[in-house]
Formats: sequence, C-alpha cells, structure tokens
Amino acid sequence: MLAEIYYQDFELNATNFSDKMIVDQDKAIFIVRFSFDSNRGSQDKFCDKCYDYMNNLCVPKGHRDRPLFEKADHTSMSIGDYIQFENGEIWVCARSGWEII
Repeated sequence: MLAEIYYQDFELNATNFSDKMIVDQDKAIFIVRFSFDSNRGSQDKFCDKCYDYMNNLCVPKGHRDRPLFEKADHTSMSIGDYIQFENGEIWVCARSGWEII
C-alpha cells in the first residue's frame, strides 16, 4: 500500500469543534511518501503504522529534512495532518482515530 503524508497548520483543526475535520490541500505541506506491506482494505492499520512511525521519528537540527518540518511547524503527526492514498482517499488524523474525507 502506498500513500503520502501531509502536515497542516495545527491550529486549523485544534480549535475546530465542528463535526468535520478541515483539509486545506493548497496550504498542506507534503512530508513523505510511504509504502507498507498491508492487505487491501486495511487503510486504518496503514494509517496507524504511519502515525507510529512519524511520532517516533527523530529529526534533530542539522538533519537534511529539518527545514521541511520547520516549515510545517511540527515534527510529529498530530490532529489535522492527513494521509492521502493512491486512489485519492484522504484520512485525517482526528482527535481520536481517523476521519475519512
């Protein structure tokens, strides 16, 4: 399974108390393309793997990818960041779990 991770401004969804998460594809920052061995239809497991990986990632000052994360203003995956699959489906990191857009 292949997908791309995008980070958004944390405040976009942290202060949004509506029922739907907000995705602003024009302002989102592409972080990385991921491929994990996953069975078809198990996007939730794939998203959980991406989340675990991104939240255990170490990107210290001086790391070649550090400017990308500084642009995003955070290094770990958090509320509002999203994963876009090859078929265009978007899974947003919600307050609890994932929301499909």
